[in-house]
Amino acid sequence: MKTNSRFLFTAALGLALAFTFSCSTDSDLSPKSNESGPSSGTFEDIRDGKIYRWNKIGGQVWLENLNYARGGKCYGEGGPVALVDNGHIYDQITLTNAQIQNNCDRYGRLYDWVTAMALSSSCKTNRCSSLIFANHQGICPSGWHIPSNAEWAKLYHYVDGTNYVEGISGTEYKSLTAGKYLKATKGWDSNGNGIDTYGFTALPGGTGMESRDLGLDLLYASGGTYGRWHTSSEGNATSIFFWAIDYDSDAASWNTNLNKSDYFFSVRCVKN
Repeated sequence: MKTNSRFLFTAALGLALAFTFSCSTDSDLSPKSNESGPSSGTFEDIRDGKIYRWNKIGGQVWLENLNYARGGKCYGEGGPVALVDNGHIYDQITLTNAQIQNNCDRYGRLYDWVTAMALSSSCKTNRCSSLIFANHQGICPSGWHIPSNAEWAKLYHYVDGTNYVEGISGTEYKSLTAGKYLKATKGWDSNGNGIDTYGFTALPGGTGMESRDLGLDLLYASGGTYGRWHTSSEGNATSIFFWAIDYDSDAASWNTNLNKSDYFFSVRCVKN
């Protein structure tokens, strides 16, 4: 592989590390208490019989990472895993079938955007906003949908105790503390665990990337360090919104700077 390709790939994976804080806040930044009534339970996806845990947070009900096989990839499936140091890929390893299956059981699957949204492959390079609806089901089970930017923002604002304003202005959003409240209490590298206040149990499923310039169908990186999730909100003809939580920060953020066709991220579903 060429050195500059290595650098560009790993740099792209870290885009969500340095965003501008752009939301109004209360003087009290502690997380809010959860609402009364059942706050967690289990759900069976009748398509394949898989059982998921759900949690009710601020009026929203969230499933854990989706692990539905149609079109998805387990971390390390179909391509090598990049070993990264100081922003450079210094080696690649191929995971065993057992390791790949363990990643699927632990993190769920990774999906490219059009697969997550159940849209035509033509939407990788064309605007498809006319095909995206409120409560867009995509690859989620019946009765659930891919969360929009506004729904992710509502979650972040709720757990970090800040005011929530419907919609997002600008091109970047960041909560300085939501990551701490949403991350699992174990499973993040370098003791980057959270306190999982609401049972969201965010895990660092890493990313997959199509790497044609490197002669690879897929290259994986950042399992254990980064969590990246899709939204139903289209960026433009070629870009996607994604939400990000990292091992070395209490923050949580979103950005639009990645190409629709290149990246495979985790999927969380929200109840209609």
